[in-house]
Amino acid sequence: MNKFEEIFELIDPEALLVKINTQGTISVTELENVVAVLEGIKIETANHELSLDNLYSLILILGKLKVEKYQYLFNKYLELKDPFIVALILETICLEWGKTEDYLEYLINFVVGVHWDSENDVKLTAIKILGEYLHSQVAKTKLHLKIIELLLNIFLDEKKDYFVRQKAYSALCRASGKDWKVLPNDCAILNLTQGATDIDWKMIEKLKQITDYS
Repeated sequence: MNKFEEIFELIDPEALLVKINTQGTISVTELENVVAVLEGIKIETANHELSLDNLYSLILILGKLKVEKYQYLFNKYLELKDPFIVALILETICLEWGKTEDYLEYLINFVVGVHWDSENDVKLTAIKILGEYLHSQVAKTKLHLKIIELLLNIFLDEKKDYFVRQKAYSALCRASGKDWKVLPNDCAILNLTQGATDIDWKMIEKLKQITDYS
C-alpha cells in the first residue's frame, strides 16, 4: 500500500459524501486529507498511485464542497485523459460551479473529439454543457455562433454517431431558447432523418441563418 492509499484509507469517501449531503460540509482535517491525495498524485503515474474509482470519489467530494480555491485541482485532472473523471470534472466545474466561460476551449476541443474518448462520454457531456451555456447567453458573439455552427455540423452529419447527433440536437434546442420541459428526455429515441416530425426543422433553419451556415 503506497502513501496515497494509506491516506485514502483514512478518508472513507462514502461516509464523507453522506456527511456532505446531510450536513453540507466536512471537517478541516477531512478536507485536507482529500486535497493532500489529489495534490500529491502525479498525472503521469496516477493509475499506479490510486485506483481511478478512488480518484473519482475524491473529485466528487471536492466538487460537492464547492471550495473554489481548489479549482486548480480540477484543472490538473482534466489532463488525466480518463473519460469518466473528465466528464465528472466538466459537469462539476461548468454546470454546478458555473465556470463554463473559463473552459470553452476545453469544451470545444472535446466536442470535436479526442482519441481517448472512445465511447463519447466526454463529448456528450461537453455538448450538453455548451447547450446550457448558449441558453444562458442573450447576445450571441462570434464565438457563440461558431459553437452553434459546430453543433449544427454534428447534428446534420448522418455519418456521426446517433446519440452524439441527438445530444447535439438537444443542445441546439437549448441554444435557441427552448425550455427543458418541451424537450424529449434523454431516453427518447428520435427520428433524426431529414424532414422527420420529431425534429423542429424551423428552429434548425433559423439557427443556420444566424450562423450563415452552408
